[in-house]
Amino acid sequence: MKKIFGFVLLVAMMTTAIFAVPASEQAALDDLEAMIGQAVSYTTENDSVVTLNLYGKSISSLPPSIVNLTNLRLIDLRSNNFTAVPEQLCGMTSLRELHLCTNHLTTLPESLGNLTGLEGLYIDYNRFSVLPSCVEKFKNLKRLDLSDNNLTSLPGWIGSLTEIVWLDLNSNNLASLPESMGCLTNVEWLWLYNNDLTYIPAGIGNMKKLERLGLWSNKLNSLPPTMGNLTSLKYLWVMDNNLVSLPASIANLKNNDWEVTPDFSRNRLPSPELKKILPADKVEGQFGTQH
Repeated sequence: MKKIFGFVLLVAMMTTAIFAVPASEQAALDDLEAMIGQAVSYTTENDSVVTLNLYGKSISSLPPSIVNLTNLRLIDLRSNNFTAVPEQLCGMTSLRELHLCTNHLTTLPESLGNLTGLEGLYIDYNRFSVLPSCVEKFKNLKRLDLSDNNLTSLPGWIGSLTEIVWLDLNSNNLASLPESMGCLTNVEWLWLYNNDLTYIPAGIGNMKKLERLGLWSNKLNSLPPTMGNLTSLKYLWVMDNNLVSLPASIANLKNNDWEVTPDFSRNRLPSPELKKILPADKVEGQFGTQH
C-alpha cells in the first residue's frame, strides 16, 4: 500500500543535473545552494529545470529567485520546517506536483489557487484542521494526500474535484463524510482508515472505478447497500470496526477479481454475514477476537 502515484519524477531527482540551464535559472539554483550549503538535486528537460528536490534540507523559506524556474513542474519540499507556504510558489503556474508533507503547515494561502494546472498535492503529516479553500480551485487534481492531519470534516466542495484518482484521508479525526464524495467517480484508490467514521455515504456506490478501499480502524456500524456497486474492487479492508451485519448487495462483489481476500476481521460479523462476500473456506479466519 505504498504511495506510488506522483513519484515517478522523484526517482530521477536524486542526482544533480549536469546540463547547462539559462542564466536566470542558474542564479536561482546558486541561491538555493547558498541557502542550504550543498548542491541541489534537479532534473532538466530542453535545457530547463523541471524538477527540484529539496527534501529534508531544514529550510523554512525559499529565495526570491526561485520564480526564475519558470518551467518547474515538480518541487519536493518534504520534511522541512515550513510553517507557511512560500508566496513565490503561488505564481509558479507550471507546477504540476507539489510535495509539502512533513512540515508544520496549518493552512495554505488563497493565492496558491493560481496553480490551476496542479495534478498532485501532498500535504500529509502537517497540522491542518480544515481543508484550505484554495484546494477547490485545483480542478485538474488527480492525487490528493491529506493523511495524518487533524481534519474533523470535509467541505461539500470536495465533490467538485472530479479528476481525482487517488485520495488519501487516513489518520485524521473524521467523524463523517459529505454526500458529495459520491461525485468523485474517477477515484481508484481511497484511504479512509484510522478515523472516527460511523457510516459511509451512499454515494460511494458511484465510485465504480474504485479498486482499493481502506476502511479499517473506524467506528463503522454499517455499510451502505450501494457498496454492492463496487464491482471493480480488488482490495477491501474493513477490519477493526463495529459491524454486525453486511448489506445483502455486498454479495454482488463475491466474484470480483480480488487480489487479496477482503478483510472483515475484528468486527462482530457472524458466519452467515461473512458468507455473503467470502468463500466458505475463508470465513473462519475473519472472526478475530469477537464473533
